Parts: sequence; structure tokens; C-alpha cells
Amino acid sequence: MIKSLRRHKRNNKGFSLMEVLVTLAIAGIVATLIAAIITQGSRFFRKEQNSIDLQNELQECSNKISDVLMGASSVEITESGTQLIIHVHSEKTSVQEKYIVYDKDPSESVGSLYVFNNAIESGENKQGYSLSDCVSDVSIEFDDSCLKDFDDGSGGTVKKCIQPVILNITVKVSDEGEEKTGSQTITLRNNIVSYIVNGTEMIG
Repeated sequence: MIKSLRRHKRNNKGFSLMEVLVTLAIAGIVATLIAAIITQGSRFFRKEQNSIDLQNELQECSNKISDVLMGASSVEITESGTQLIIHVHSEKTSVQEKYIVYDKDPSESVGSLYVFNNAIESGENKQGYSLSDCVSDVSIEFDDSCLKDFDDGSGGTVKKCIQPVILNITVKVSDEGEEKTGSQTITLRNNIVSYIVNGTEMIG
């Protein structure tokens, strides 16, 4: 009986210090790898979510600008270094005047895009509809197909637009180092009586 107990005691050895250290090292490596995978996955998810959000904002901005311009009877565009204002008027009395305003801080790479009804508001409590705070550029240009040379009155020619008015609309949005660009070509449904860009009438 005593010999049996001694034999059992000899065979019931614990872990050595070296075995414990090796186990801890392996566990540390595995934990580090798991943490790296989780971190990478989280970064990928945030990047994909940001890309989706940015695409949605781009689509909303492009569609809203197009919708507002489509119902126009007259358009006036005023552009300064920090602001682009698109004033759209419709001959239909049931349709409100619209202002699309793009404000860009010179110290920032992006700006804000708003839509106002009837009048432009300013200050902290703007009642206009904010489309996006991630807009890096907005451009509205005539399509080449609706431009024609007209006599400028001094022997030269100037390009002006003929009906129907066809516009190329480009919007860029950016956030966290990612940029997306959307372009649309639209034909305005109404006969445009006036299209003024920075004080110059562009309808021939």
C-alpha cells in the first residue's frame, strides 16, 4: 500500500516554470493575433459604413439639385470665393422659389449644402434643409450640345445657351480621406426665360 502511494506521488508531477512561460507566451501571441483581427475588422467595417454614408449623401445632393433645377423657369447663379448661390424661380404660383446654397469655409476642404424656400437665412438657426456637411465641390455647366455662337456686337462671338437647356451637374463629397464624385446630365423641362451667371445673361 505504501509503495503504491509513493509511486502515485512520483507520477503526479506539476508544470515546470519553463512550461508555464511557454504557455503564457503562446497565449499572448494568440491574444495579440485575435486583437489585431478584431481591430482590422472594426476598421474595415467603419470604412465601409463611411463609404456607404458618403455615397448616400452624394446621391441625395445630386438628386435634390436636379429636382430643384428641373422645375425652373428662370435661374440665377452667383458664385464668390466661399459661396455658391443658385436661385430658382418657377412661373407656377404653387411652386415656391428655391435657393440652393453651398457654403465653403476657406480653411476647410469641405463645406455645407443647403436648400431654402423663398429666402436665404443665416445664423445658427437656419431653417433651410441641410443636405450635407461633406461637400467639397459643386459645379453646374451647360452641356456643349445646347451652346451656340452669338454675335457679341463688336465683331466677335460669344457662346450662349439655346432651348432646351441641358445642364451637367457635378457634386463631390469627401470624408475621412475618401472622396466620391457624381455627375448627372439633365434637360430642364420648362422653357427658360432667363439664366444669369454672375450677372451675365446666358440665354441666346
